[in-house]
Amino acid sequence: MPQKITRTSKNTNCLEGVKCPKCGQEDLFKIGASVIVEVSDGGTEDQGGDYEWNEAAFCQCCECDHTGKLADFTTENWDRKKPKKKAEQAPDLERLHAALMKSHELFYKAQAGDSGDREHDAAVDLYAAVDDFNEPYLALLDAAKAAQSQMLQASRLFDEDKEYQTALQNLTEALGC
Repeated sequence: MPQKITRTSKNTNCLEGVKCPKCGQEDLFKIGASVIVEVSDGGTEDQGGDYEWNEAAFCQCCECDHTGKLADFTTENWDRKKPKKKAEQAPDLERLHAALMKSHELFYKAQAGDSGDREHDAAVDLYAAVDDFNEPYLALLDAAKAAQSQMLQASRLFDEDKEYQTALQNLTEALGC
């Protein structure tokens, strides 16, 4: 939970206890909802029926575009600790990328000598290797975030599918969302 954003909410109806955990906005959200409408070949007749959603529904802040499950926007859930990752899981790609970029920068600055020195050549090789890693890593990260967003939007359709929900949860945790 962000430190400057309080858990108190002015909402007392449909959005009671709902607040953006990123910016604190609590007035307007996009929430993935289910509704039953009459449908004919000519289209739908929306009679203003009841809309339903649950804690697993997609939610997006209309102020800062932060997305997640509705549970993430519910202030009573903010103090709940996320499950710890198992030690046997692969290293966090984001931390790996940050460490590579830092070593890339420091090693290249620290190396001395002219071209042909082992240290200089190693620094140039490291610089090139990190550059080769950086572009696909950022593309993969963008693709993973897009997939997670699409999975969140579709999650209400797969409420009962435990495998889908587990995959969505794992991807969300891996992205730190």
